[in-house]
Amino acid sequence: AGRFHFAIVADRAGGNRAGVLAEAVRKLNLMQPAFVLSLGDLQEGYTSDPGLYRSFWEELTGLANGLEMPFFYLPGNHDLATPALRQEWTGRFGRDFYHFVYRDVLFLCLNSQDLSGAGTGEAQLAYIRKTLAANPEVPWTLLFLHQPLWMTPGLKAWAAVEAMLENRPYTVFAGHRHTYYKTVRKGRDHIMLATTGAGSQLRGPLYGEFDQIAWVSMTEDGPRVANLILDGILGPDVRTPATDARFSAFLRGGAVKLAPLVFSAPAFSGGGTQLRLRNDADLVMKYRAYFEPHADLRMEPDRLSLVVPPKSERALDVKVSSGKPLLAEDLSPPSMHWAAYYEFPNERPATFEGVSRLIIEREFYGCPRRTGPVVLDGYLDEWSVLPVLVRDVIDLSGAANRLWTGPEDLSFRFGTAYDDEN
Repeated sequence: AGRFHFAIVADRAGGNRAGVLAEAVRKLNLMQPAFVLSLGDLQEGYTSDPGLYRSFWEELTGLANGLEMPFFYLPGNHDLATPALRQEWTGRFGRDFYHFVYRDVLFLCLNSQDLSGAGTGEAQLAYIRKTLAANPEVPWTLLFLHQPLWMTPGLKAWAAVEAMLENRPYTVFAGHRHTYYKTVRKGRDHIMLATTGAGSQLRGPLYGEFDQIAWVSMTEDGPRVANLILDGILGPDVRTPATDARFSAFLRGGAVKLAPLVFSAPAFSGGGTQLRLRNDADLVMKYRAYFEPHADLRMEPDRLSLVVPPKSERALDVKVSSGKPLLAEDLSPPSMHWAAYYEFPNERPATFEGVSRLIIEREFYGCPRRTGPVVLDGYLDEWSVLPVLVRDVIDLSGAANRLWTGPEDLSFRFGTAYDDEN
């Protein structure tokens, strides 16, 4: 009966990337935690322009009001960077440190910017001491602050907090450094979250760089923390008839077409093909591509960056040349890597990626007249030569294309002939 779930969002300010927190709000509403806590740096701050910092707060509170559950504000260095910003915080939210008890769990929300630098002042230390004394029997205490003060060597204020907590189970959460990092001090978990829209290289979990929601499940044995990467949280409308209609060209494989290059000479020395892009969506499509370096061929252009308007098609000519004449059977197909992007207001872009191969073929092959019947016996004796060598990727199945490494995996020859009837 004592179990419940709540969520934590990490830094948003300090190189804010638009749309990430809005995405987190939508996904939190899908997941329905009891409430959501922040770890500070909610808006960019660091300005003396009242119109600007008030617009920051209006945007932020508008997003927070979109949540279907309570949202608990916490100040960070961006939020309290100047006396004017501190006054603005007080006018909007009142307290900059506070506590509450939910289902016998004590939540201590602290202000790590209480002093001119990082730390907690005497008034806040007295408040912590008083709050802990008033709640001696809670099975677990959770602390939330912006800066990970335990990572600042010799910080006496944090040592005083740790001394107050010494005889009770507790867990600490912070942000500020835009990277995830968990440490254990005095047998207690100290967790620094990554980002929920703040500046980050987003190099992945091993770097601790990702946009996240921390999902905390309170159990009889304490909190269980699951770090949910935003990209991995999908709603029920991830694919619908409406999305199929918008992106039908990609779903059916017709959005990017690289026409085969057909030549009539005995050997290939150059020619042209056409790249055709189709955009069925009611949004602008941005397209980028590059050709892999090829041992025998040169493509012009070899890198592309195009924009395709909504509900339209676009074509681009591509020239292909070789330094010497080459037989078709000696040409491996050049590969073009491509990505198409659709941008949405307050959402991450939709991306489609793929590899298209440029097939280069002779226009004519010999088709001799047969004087005797072809016997379907599995023997090729009646065929003097099978002139057409196929060693390109053949669309046998999606698995075959993904696993293809080269002609040694599968290649074949075929020939054609005719008689008076066939």
